[in-house]
This record gives sequence, C-alpha cells and structure tokens, in this order.
Amino acid sequence: MRLYTMCRLLAVLFASQLFLGCATSTSPGTVGVTRPQLMMVPSGGINAQAATAYTKLSSEMSAAGKLNSDPAQAARVKEIARKLIQQTAAFRPDALSWSWEVNVIQSEKINAFCMPGGKIGVTSAMLSKLDLTDPEVATVIGHEIAHALREHSREKRSQDVLAAAIVEGVARSGGRYAGTAAVLTQVGSQLFVQLPYSREMESESDSIGLELMARAGYDPTLAAGLWIKMAAHSGGGGATDFFSTHPSDDKRTADIQALATRVLALYTAAVLKQQPPPSTAASPPTPINLATIAQPEVGTAAVPPAVADSAQGSRPKKPTLGPDSYQIERMLRGSSCSDAPIAVLVEKGAGYENYVVACSAGPSLRFRCEYGNCIAVN
Repeated sequence: MRLYTMCRLLAVLFASQLFLGCATSTSPGTVGVTRPQLMMVPSGGINAQAATAYTKLSSEMSAAGKLNSDPAQAARVKEIARKLIQQTAAFRPDALSWSWEVNVIQSEKINAFCMPGGKIGVTSAMLSKLDLTDPEVATVIGHEIAHALREHSREKRSQDVLAAAIVEGVARSGGRYAGTAAVLTQVGSQLFVQLPYSREMESESDSIGLELMARAGYDPTLAAGLWIKMAAHSGGGGATDFFSTHPSDDKRTADIQALATRVLALYTAAVLKQQPPPSTAASPPTPINLATIAQPEVGTAAVPPAVADSAQGSRPKKPTLGPDSYQIERMLRGSSCSDAPIAVLVEKGAGYENYVVACSAGPSLRFRCEYGNCIAVN
C-alpha cells in the first residue's frame, strides 16, 4: 500500500512537471518543427556548463597545437558557420546574440558538435576523411546548430532530472524497488558532445539544419551526400565518435531528400539575393513563359553543344554566370517562369555546371550542363 501511494504521488508530480515544463524552444520555420519539449532545467546553468567544458577543451587542444592548426581549413569552416549563424533568427532571434565560437580540432576521430550557447567544434578528420564539399560541411554544421537552437541538451537534462526524481522516490518507498539507484545526470563533454539524442531530436535537427543551409545559400538537395558518405565510411570501420551518436540509414537519407524540396525555394531566393545587381546600361532581358515550354527528360541532352546561341550577345556577361547559362535561357524563353530569364550558377566543377532558375509561380527549376549539353533535372 505504501508503494502504491508513493507511485500515485509520483504520477501527480510527473504530470504537474510536464504541464509546467512543456515549451518549444524555437519558431516552427518553413519546415514546421512544433513538438512541445520538457524544459524543467534553466538554460543559464546548461549554457554556463557548456561554456566551461568548451573552454577546457579549447585550451587543451590549443596547448597541444591541435586547434585551428590549418588556417585555410579553419577559415573555410568558420565562413560556412558564419553564413549559417546569420540565419538562426528564423528559428529564434535571440540566437544572433549568443557568444558563438567556431574551431577546427585536429583529430583522427570523425566528429562535430555545437554545444548549448553556440560553441561549435569540427574535427579535421570529419573534413578530410569524408572529403566534404561546402554544402556537406554546411549540412553537418547546420544539423549541430539545430541541436543548440532546439536546446536538446537542456531537454535531455530535464528528462534525466524527472526520471531521477521518480527513481529516488521509488527507492525511498520501502518497497521491492527500494534498492534501485537514482539516475545520475551526465555533465561535461559526455552530455554536450558524446551523448546520443533521440531519433525525434535527430529528425528535428535534420529539418532545421536543411532550412538553415538553404537560407544561407547552400543547396539542400546535396545534404543527403553527407549521410551517404557517413554510412559508407562507418561500414568500413575507423575511429569515430560521430557515427555512434548520429544514426545514418536509408530511411533517414530518403526523408532528407524529400524534405529538401520544401526548402528549395528558400535556397533559390538566397542565391538570387547574392547575385550582383544587373547593369542599368544592359538591355532588359526577354520575359519567359514557363507554360509553353516542354521540359526535357532527365538524362536527355536538351541542346547539342555545337548549336549557337544568339542570346549570348544580347546582354553583358556576369562573372558569376557560366557560359552554359545562355542555353538554359533559350530553353526557358517564351515561358512565365520568372521576370528575367537568367539562370544562376550555383555549382561548378570539372566539365559541369549546375544552375537554378527562380520561378514566380511554382517550384524552382534546376539544370545541369555537362560539356556544353544542358538538361533539366528534378
């Protein structure tokens, strides 16, 4: 009877704490993250502990010569993180005033994290062993920033505190579970770096991270490449902390690819915003009408490389546009996709160029040009 009474009291305590502690730490954003969270623990203490742990880690790595030892590598990571941080206000405006820090740690272990309050760390192995592109670096950093924005560490601490209170209450009841030990709350690097989050938390960070990278001008459709590389590398073994705390499977990759289409318009808008304004002396481009254009099938060459394009001389070239953009403008001419038939070059490599065209109605269009042949892609 005594144990039954104690359990009833604990149930009341549990319900009241859930009611008082439920909140959501971020705005929904375009991806629509709205799950209520249990927030019984103040954020100030969590952030202070994270800052102390990060300072200790940074000092140790700096003393060992393992902090930002490759200036070019560090500059690349910090610039990508800077662009992502600028977009955090879409989910919580106060994040812009956080004491953000970004460092690259020389380590053979593949890992990345963002502690509460904006303390970011990426290991050199994460960049080199996985051979990450800029969009893939943005994927992993955006995902980790999302954990901090959603205060997942604070949420897990709150869950641990409530669980510990229930276990302790049962242990003191004098019943058959009196010998049960209370759950100990994890602190330091174990909580902020190595402790795995729940599948629901991981999914939220995938969603928010995709929106952050899209708003920062990184193609969200390339995000799945990170998780594909992770899965391939983890199958081959090797030192890593990241794979043990971030599950990578086919379903997750498929979910990310599907979700990327929801934020593609944000990416297109960001890319167009980054382009220099057109010259006032240039002739206005011809409007286009998307409704009258027949889109080519994926994998089918739309324009042979030898065909001349009269549009090439109709306006001055921009250094940000590749030569194949004139083919795409001709493909779009006569449609109503946008106010100006200008394809924006978003990625360029050996023998290929990828373009995005923002449409005033409907989804953006994407094209890939390989050695002069341009095709429409999904």
